[in-house]
Amino acid sequence: DRDLVVMAEVHEEASYTNHHKKKIVLLFSAMRHFARQLESDGWQVHYQSYHPDNQHQSLEAVVGEQVKRINADKVIATECGEWRLHEQISSWHERLGVPVEIRPDTRFIATKQEFADWAEGRK
Repeated sequence: DRDLVVMAEVHEEASYTNHHKKKIVLLFSAMRHFARQLESDGWQVHYQSYHPDNQHQSLEAVVGEQVKRINADKVIATECGEWRLHEQISSWHERLGVPVEIRPDTRFIATKQEFADWAEGRK
C-alpha cells in the first residue's frame, strides 16, 4: 500500500552511447507495457515518458523527485547489469539522503559473484 514503483524513460540512459533507434523503441514499449501491467495489478506507479524537454533527464533526478514527493523511507533498486549505472546507484544514498538497498537481479543464470568465481583465471 505504501510502495511506489518508479520507472523513467530518460535522456541520460537513452543517449550515453549510440543505440539503434529500434532498440530504444522496443525498450520503452516494454517498459510502458510493464508499467500498465503493474498498475492493473494494483501497484502505485510513477512513469515518466521520454521527452527532450522533461525537467528530469536522469534516472537519479526522477527517483530523487519521487523520494521527496512521497517522503520515502528508502529506495530499493535491482542490481544493474551495467557497471556505469551500478556505480551511480551505489552512491544515491549520499545524494538522495535515504538508504538505498540494491537487490540481486535474478534474471540471469548466475550471480555476478558466481560468474566472477567461474571466470577467475580465464582470459
